[in-house]
Amino acid sequence: EAVNTMKKNSLLVMEDVDSLFGVHREKNEAFSTTFSGLLNAIDGMNDAKGHIFIMTTNHPEKIDPALRRKGRIDLEIEFKECTIDQGKQLFLKFYPGEETHAIEFSKYLTDTSYTPAQLQHHFIFHRKSEPRDAIKIDYKLFEKNDTKDYMSIYS
Repeated sequence: EAVNTMKKNSLLVMEDVDSLFGVHREKNEAFSTTFSGLLNAIDGMNDAKGHIFIMTTNHPEKIDPALRRKGRIDLEIEFKECTIDQGKQLFLKFYPGEETHAIEFSKYLTDTSYTPAQLQHHFIFHRKSEPRDAIKIDYKLFEKNDTKDYMSIYS
């Protein structure tokens, strides 16, 4: 249904495609299509010219080979740790014009690698802070099950 209602030259994002179907292509949840239906939608049975499908996964090894073949998934991009410049640019997205603080922040990225998601989490946590207070990264923010800090992010 989502594919049928797409406008020309649109993007369709399907998150966590590895969790839609089990190893035998059975549905994992109350999902309204079959594995075959998903393949047909991607293959363009409904005039999909100009459509771009973006699929995300944390477990590419779990994706069925029929879904991963060329023509269905033409390009795979793995998001890795930020470079120093990417970290600096991300700082500037949250604190525009704070070049000096961004340079100082980027110095902390040389010792440890951070993913874009981790840095975004850091900046959301510091969304009400001054730029100088967001320069140093608190490793505790990235520990799982730290609900106290997690809950305070959105309050």
